[in-house]
Amino acid sequence: MNTRILVAVVGVPVLILIIWLGPNAMLAALCVLSGVAGWELQNCVSRHPDTRNPGGKNKNIKNNNKNNLNTKNTVKILCAYSAVWSALAVPAWYAGTEYAVIVSLAGVLLIFTWAILREGAVKFDQIMAALFSGILISWSFASFLRMDNLGLPREWLLLPFVLSFSCDIFAYLAGRAFGKHKLTPYVSPHKTIEGAVGGLIGNLLCGVIFFAILNQFVYTPFHGLEPRRRGANRRLVFLADKKAIRH
Repeated sequence: MNTRILVAVVGVPVLILIIWLGPNAMLAALCVLSGVAGWELQNCVSRHPDTRNPGGKNKNIKNNNKNNLNTKNTVKILCAYSAVWSALAVPAWYAGTEYAVIVSLAGVLLIFTWAILREGAVKFDQIMAALFSGILISWSFASFLRMDNLGLPREWLLLPFVLSFSCDIFAYLAGRAFGKHKLTPYVSPHKTIEGAVGGLIGNLLCGVIFFAILNQFVYTPFHGLEPRRRGANRRLVFLADKKAIRH
C-alpha cells in the first residue's frame, strides 16, 4: 500500500507537469515509460523456470553454474534490447507508419538473428515479449501524442492514468476488506474476486468524477464535434504544408 500511495502522490503531479510542458516533454516521458515497460515485461517472462534453466538438469555442477551465468547474461541483454526497442519505437510511431515499419522490421530482424546465433538459449516466449514491447507497447504510448495532435484537450490525457491508479487502489482496499475467494492463485495468489470487483467499481466511480470535473471546468470534446473539426483542420493544414514544401 505504501508503494501505491507513493506512486499516486509523486506520479500524478509529475504527469500533470509533463502534460503542461508540452509535446517534447511528453515524448521524452513516453519513451522512458515505454522502455521501462519493455524491460519489465521481458524480465517477468524470463523469470519462468524453463527460461532460467534452458538446459534442464545438468549432471555436472560446474556446467550448471556456467549455464546459469549464460542465462542471466542472456536475460539482461534481452531486457535491455526490449527497453531500447520499445523506447525508440515511440517517436517512430508518432512520426509516421513508414518510420514505425522500418524500426519494427529492424527490431524483428535483430532479435531473430541473435536468437539463431544463441542456438536455443533464447526461448520463444522471450522473443514474443520483445516483439510485443517493441511494437504494441510503443504504439500504445505513441497514441497519447497522436491524441494531442488531434486537438484533444491535454487534461483528458490524464484519464488512463487516473483509471489505472484508481483501479489499483480500490482493488487493494476491497481485497483487504472483503477478499475471500482467490482469483488466479497460480498467477497472483493475493488477488481475489472481491478485489477485482472493487477495482472495477472504483474505476467507474473515479472515471465519472473525472469526467464531471473536466466537463464542468475544462473544454471537453463531448460538447459536440468542434474538437474533431479543429483536430481535422489542424491535420489538413499540416498535410497541406507538407505538400507545399514537396512541390
